[in-house]
Amino acid sequence: MSKIKIPKGSSLVRKNYTVPKPIPKRELKNLFRTALNRGLVSFDSQHLRERMFERNVDILDITHVLKKGRAKIESKWHDDIKKWRYTVTEKDLNNRKLSVPLEIVFGCSDELIQIFIITVF
Repeated sequence: MSKIKIPKGSSLVRKNYTVPKPIPKRELKNLFRTALNRGLVSFDSQHLRERMFERNVDILDITHVLKKGRAKIESKWHDDIKKWRYTVTEKDLNNRKLSVPLEIVFGCSDELIQIFIITVF
């Protein structure tokens, strides 16, 4: 994965490391499809389960949003964990706007390991 150099004084310069570029949207969509097809999407967190229950969202809604994901994909760097998090927003199966924040984990040679769904709103 290529790296970008952040100018000194920027809010993203942290103790002599540079922030990697976010994954391009087109590549993200392919990663989502691959992860869904290979069973590499994790819906296991207690926080996610609670939010799904509160918002009447199920796994089919989340997978639909990840497969379609045409409306909006945002990337945000989280300095505390030194990772990009991505939020996919799309209409769910009931035609409601649904946002799905997630984190992508890669292995040593950049192979896709897992996509963790953080929450839904």
